[in-house]
Amino acid sequence: MSCMLRSVSFVERLELEFRGNHFCHALTLGDVDGDGLNEFIVGNVDGTLAVFKGNGSKKPWRISKDLGTITCAGTGDIFNNGKIQLVCINSAGNCHIFSVYSSSPPRSSTSSDSMESQEIQPVHSQPLPPNIKVMLLACIAPD
Repeated sequence: MSCMLRSVSFVERLELEFRGNHFCHALTLGDVDGDGLNEFIVGNVDGTLAVFKGNGSKKPWRISKDLGTITCAGTGDIFNNGKIQLVCINSAGNCHIFSVYSSSPPRSSTSSDSMESQEIQPVHSQPLPPNIKVMLLACIAPD
């Protein structure tokens, strides 16, 4: 008696235009533009940080380059102003903070593959000890 195996996938595939190897902690989700929906953020070992919106586009919505080997990325309200910032740290210990909250056009439900990715620059950079592999952003105040 032979047994036949069958598999069915109920998951849609998502393809994004982003090249390069990445560390597992250099991937994160967060609402960095304040529209109430999470963006997908990924950094690679070549120093490129990309922010993808969930609007059907394969291209990054925002991008930053030449950041060094990005080992971890995260999001949080680190300036305590009610807005979420994007933070990435590279292997040399350079911490870069991005605020893309105010630079966001409304999320479109149509694909915008023809739109060019806008480059973002850090609003703050801080040297930290090298070889940071994991980042945890948390509120420690009892408010």
